[in-house]
Amino acid sequence: PAPTPTPTPTPTPAPAATPVVIPTPETPLAPTPEVTTEEIVTPETPQANEPSVDIKDEETPKAESALSWAFINLLMMILTAFASIVLLMVQVIGRKKGMNKTAFIRLFSILPAIVSVIAFFVTENMMNPMIMFDKWTLMMVLIAAVQVVVVAFSLKKFEAVEENVER
Repeated sequence: PAPTPTPTPTPTPAPAATPVVIPTPETPLAPTPEVTTEEIVTPETPQANEPSVDIKDEETPKAESALSWAFINLLMMILTAFASIVLLMVQVIGRKKGMNKTAFIRLFSILPAIVSVIAFFVTENMMNPMIMFDKWTLMMVLIAAVQVVVVAFSLKKFEAVEENVER
């Protein structure tokens, strides 16, 4: 077979470029304002010749309990934390194989103890004078009562487990 000849490309003539003229809009100038110079006279204040008086800020009054801390709240916090520590020590010392309901109740005793400690340090400022009761005492007593219930359930379960082991 004979090679086929390749046609040679011929360039097509391009049209001549014509410039495009964009009209520029004219913005009208604003008139120049007239400047007048007037002398401004400030009248003398009537108290200019009197001596100044310094007024001191009064101390903001605080709530009654913010000025003191309650001894009963400290006592409730200590007892709640102590009960939790005792239950956890009994659990660690008398540990048996596996976790039973008594162990879960004893571990639950951590919760009222933590809440009691946090509540005491958030609500009481021990740098202030001590009083016996304040507005947070009821809350601290309720937290301690929850801890007493947890301890009671833990002891009932503990006694029931001991009776079953003896039989």
